[in-house]
Amino acid sequence: LMAQCTVGVRGERLPTSKVCFTDFMHWDSLGDPSVHIVNGVSVSGPYNDTTYYYRVRAVDIFGRLGPYSSIVSATPRDETPPQPPTDVAVEARGDTLVVYWTKVTRDRYGHPEIPGVKEYKVYRADSMTDTLGTLVASHVHQPGGDTTQVCFKDHSPDIKPEYGEKVFYYRVRTIDWHNNVSPISAAAGGYIPDTIPPDPPKNLKAEGYGNFIKLTWSKNTEPDLAGYKIYRGICGGETVKVVQVEKRTREYRPYPLHLVATIDNPDSTVYKDYGVPEGSPICYRYAVKAYDKKENISDTSRTVCEKLREGVPPPPPIIVGLKARQKAILVEWVSPPVQDLFGFIVERSSDSVHWERVSPELHFPEHVSCEDIPPVNRWAADSVFSFLDKNVEPKKLYLYRVRGADYTGNIGEPSAEMATYTFDFKGPPKPRITAVSPVSGKPFLRVTWSPAYNSSLLGFVVFRKAGTGGKYIQVSYLIKGNEFLDKKVRRGVTYWYRVQCLQANGNRSEPSDPVSGALP
Repeated sequence: LMAQCTVGVRGERLPTSKVCFTDFMHWDSLGDPSVHIVNGVSVSGPYNDTTYYYRVRAVDIFGRLGPYSSIVSATPRDETPPQPPTDVAVEARGDTLVVYWTKVTRDRYGHPEIPGVKEYKVYRADSMTDTLGTLVASHVHQPGGDTTQVCFKDHSPDIKPEYGEKVFYYRVRTIDWHNNVSPISAAAGGYIPDTIPPDPPKNLKAEGYGNFIKLTWSKNTEPDLAGYKIYRGICGGETVKVVQVEKRTREYRPYPLHLVATIDNPDSTVYKDYGVPEGSPICYRYAVKAYDKKENISDTSRTVCEKLREGVPPPPPIIVGLKARQKAILVEWVSPPVQDLFGFIVERSSDSVHWERVSPELHFPEHVSCEDIPPVNRWAADSVFSFLDKNVEPKKLYLYRVRGADYTGNIGEPSAEMATYTFDFKGPPKPRITAVSPVSGKPFLRVTWSPAYNSSLLGFVVFRKAGTGGKYIQVSYLIKGNEFLDKKVRRGVTYWYRVQCLQANGNRSEPSDPVSGALP
């Protein structure tokens, strides 16, 4: 060896060049340590942290060896940083973010880390542009054996925001057993999926109008709110009884609510349901759910019930009889089958100008809930209403009229007035139903009868019952004709009809004989 060195072992510049020899590790093509042959002897190393001893002797041009120098020793140290982790990735598992990467086994030059990698440091940042972030793990140990991946589980509550989702970025450093630290790895991002639903909407209220039902509620406060979902069902309690005959079982299931609208505006707190059939007498149950930007849906709000409120007072009743009794007069009338009919007011006059109420005062409820109003006229099974006026004087002419009133206190127009001098008790002939037939192309039944209508009659009233049991109920207003079209029938049901005639003096005929009919 005749190499000349101008730099010392510590990197200092020498004043004069000196003969030198560099003992270094040899590597194969894969970057692993290899041996080299010197004078037929295999030489390996030098290895870090191993002390080696050296001595030198000169050789002249004739190959003659001089004496050995004194012995000196040296111990190489590892000052090469390891490689940074590669393939860093983040995966959400429940409320935990799992950071994993490929196990590091070599230094920055691709040579094996001897004796190996000790641990890793993990950093978490709010932004990808943050080159370091906060140290969240300082001692993630190197796994042994054939394990090829390293992982760190971040359980910190900071990674799960109260609302929505937030991406966190992780970077990793490698530390070897000589505490050499690698450069920082590339960043990998991940987040905890938002699975927390909003709170149920509060203060749900419903108000009925003529052709829609209006819902209002208090706005939710969640910043990630996306909107609301509106549900509608039939007001009938919290559960419905389901009987399965073939299994001989009975169970109670939640009363069904069906989605009718989705509002994609988180600031909206009003919905008008125009989907209720016109004139529907049904009491509907409503509920609202909130949903956020990740489609997490809240529990159901409290439910409210409401129906259409047309605000129209009942039509005038029809007085069908004034009957003299001992020290009293019996007033009889019929009323159209209005759903929200609450009661009647009977008025009396002696001159057709000044009228006074003679029936008991009606006491209307202060608040009328949907459930207070029956789905059908609660007196529908009765064909005639009556009032006995006991505060009368003998041999005095009285006129009477009747008004209808609904649950909200709307009072209708009065009936045609009638006087007590009409005492003809003979009724008109009993009608005869001539046919009950389906209407072509429509799910209706047409009822026709005789005798023909004329000016001496007030008209005809139709009564109906479904099947062979039950009672007849009035299904028509007063008809000035000889035909009634029944639009509220269902297939598979046989309907029975009777018709009654009313004279102009208020006397009634006997009901016709029953005749049946059904849709094909």
